[in-house]
Parts: sequence; structure tokens; C-alpha cells
Amino acid sequence: MNAPRAVLAIVAAGWLVIGAGGAGCGSLRGKLDAAGGAGGTAPSSLGRGGAAGEGMAGAAGKGVAGATPSSPGGAGGMAGNGGGAGVSPGMGGGAGDGSPDAGVPADGPADASSGGGGGVAGRTGGQAGSAGAGGCGGGGCGGLTAIGHSCLTAADCASNHCADGVCCNSDCTGSCQSCGEFTSPGMCVTVTGPPRPGHAGCAGSGGACAGVCDGQHEACQYPMASTPCGAAKCENATMTPVGACDGAGTCTQTAVACPTAYCASGTACGPCANDTQCGAGKWCDLGTNGGTCLAKKPNGTACAMATPNQCASGTCVADGAGNGVCCATTCSGNTPRCNAAGTACVCSGSSCSGSMVCTPGGTCCTPNACYFDSACRTSDCDPGCGMAVRARNCGCTFTVCCGDSCCVSGSCVNGSCTQPTMCI
Repeated sequence: MNAPRAVLAIVAAGWLVIGAGGAGCGSLRGKLDAAGGAGGTAPSSLGRGGAAGEGMAGAAGKGVAGATPSSPGGAGGMAGNGGGAGVSPGMGGGAGDGSPDAGVPADGPADASSGGGGGVAGRTGGQAGSAGAGGCGGGGCGGLTAIGHSCLTAADCASNHCADGVCCNSDCTGSCQSCGEFTSPGMCVTVTGPPRPGHAGCAGSGGACAGVCDGQHEACQYPMASTPCGAAKCENATMTPVGACDGAGTCTQTAVACPTAYCASGTACGPCANDTQCGAGKWCDLGTNGGTCLAKKPNGTACAMATPNQCASGTCVADGAGNGVCCATTCSGNTPRCNAAGTACVCSGSSCSGSMVCTPGGTCCTPNACYFDSACRTSDCDPGCGMAVRARNCGCTFTVCCGDSCCVSGSCVNGSCTQPTMCI
């Protein structure tokens, strides 16, 4: 039985008539199945094609009881017809959906009805209607959802695929795939831009190396490995140059220490010009790389006396050998040198001035006059300054000192001893 219906709408801009095809109902007694009615014809001015009729599949027939085997059930309903085309820039009618028949599976084979074909495009630019979804077989859908309709799990769908919240024609799990696009619900397509919610994101969130969807591939696409990325910077005496993408979403930048241990700018290394530029605990060595920041030296470390700023103490003093050493204090007077540890001032060798001598205690001292006498002594000498007493070495009867020699009396001629003796 057909049940035609029509809707008439009056719009301020003109007449808009939307015709609806009558849906065909299948025979309830077996194999006569009605086709869906055709969509309404679009009006001639900016109208829209009527919706396609829905083909309702006939119920499957039941076999006749008796002595002979049951007769087979009737076939499922036929596909609904496509919607009619709009005459002017109207849109083609939507496709009809094949409805499932209501047959009892146990009494006969079930034949699935298929959806209606797409509506014909308008003659002057109208858009064709989409194809209708397939109907279920004679046994019925069993409550399953058709492609393009909402779902929670794959078990809800006749296609056994639930993706992006709708029943889909495939599992559609790629980062750059989607089954929920407005233009094609239920059909898995590739997308452009960022992955859709629920799909794995592309690596490299933002930046020159980040992956994106290009509308052609299921997976994220990344810039070539040679693509420059990141900004050059120099900080804390470390230079980080412009990097390169690794082709997988990561920007690789390798930091290196400045050879001068100094950033001349925010993007490059360079020579220092003074200690202040190097910061606390460092000094600028102008003789290395035109200016290199170095750590200041502790006491006891060799230094150049012309650049005492290299020492943490700020003092570079000559040691016992006359070489510079970082010293805890400035040395002068009776202690003009710094000891090897750089902790105290001392004297050494000929470092004392005038007639002063360097005592064993490391202090310059002026000794007693006998200290300067010749090596020949007829009496003991106490030089003072903490030095040991020097014993006489020419003290026998009839002996005299002749220069540095001890001689027998009368044998010293013109400062030369002709009869030396060792008698003391």
C-alpha cells in the first residue's frame, strides 16, 4: 500500500515546494516487494529536491504446513529509489534507505535489501544526493546500527566498526584518518591539519619539525631531516647553533662550550675584554684567543707577576727561586719572598738587601761583625741572627791568620802563608 504525502512551504523570498515520494510497502504474503517512491521534483527556482522514498522490504513468507516440506520464505524488500534532481541550482534529493523486512528467519532464507541510489545532480549546479545505506536481510537487523549513525562500540554497528562516535566502514585508526567528517559520516577518509580528537597526535607539537596531516596519507607527515629549526643562542659561555629536524618531529640542536668561555652576544661566542665581563671568580686572559675567561688561581700556583689579577688573592709574588707564585699577601722588607705554598712571606738566598743575611727562620737579619771575618779564626765567632757559633780554627802557640789561612808565626809574607798549619 502506498501512502503519499506532500509538504507545501511558503517562503518570503518566493515559493519553495518540497515533494516527498511515497514509501512503497512490501506485500505481507511472500515475494511481492514494493519499491520506495521517487523523491519529489525540485522547483525551478532555487528549490531543493524532495526527499527520496524509503523502500520497505516485504515480510518473509512463511512455509505452508502439511505433509510436504515448508516452502521457502519470500525475498527481502527492494532498494528505495533515488531522489529527484533539482531543475535549477537546487540540490538533488536524498537517497532512499532500504528498510529491513520483517520475516521470520526460521521459515525461509533472508535476502538483504540494498539502499537507494544517490539523487541526480541539479541541472544548473545542484548537488547530487548521497547513496542510501543498505537494508538488512530477511532475518532483520537485530537492533544493529547502520553506517554513519552514532555508536559506542563496534558491537553496536552492522559494519562491526565504531570510529569517531559513528558506525564506520573500517576501523579507521590512523592518526590522519577520520570517520566523523561532516561531509562523509561513516566513511573513513584522510584529513588535513592536526589529527582529530581521539586519534594519536603528530610528534613535535608546534615548531618547524612538527608533523601534520596532508589529506593523502593515513600517518603524520614530517619535514625533511635537513630542515633548519630552533634559534641560535649563546648563554653561560655555551653556544647553541640553529638545529635540524630529524624527520620524526624533533629538532636537534647540539650545544658547545665557547672556546673563549664568553658570549660576546646573545647568539655568538667571542673574546672578553676585561675581568668584569667574565664574572666573579674569573679573569680575562688577553693573551689567549684574544681574550679568554679563566678561573682565578689559588695560592701556591705559578703566575705572571705582571698580571696579579689572575690570582684569587690578587697578589703574585716571587718565590725563593725568583719565579711568580700566587701568595696570600704582599711580601717586602725582611721577608721579600713568598713560600712555595703561597701562604707566608720569607727570605731566601740573596733576597735580603745590604749586609743582611737570610736566617734559617726565613727572615733577613744583620749579623755580628765576626760573621764577615775571614775563614781563619783565632777565636770563636757568634754571628747572631739565630745562626750557630763559628769555632776558632787557628789557635795554637806561634800561629797567626794569614788571609784565610792559619800559618806558623813569621811565615805570612805579603798576605801569603809559606808554612800553613792546621793547629787549632
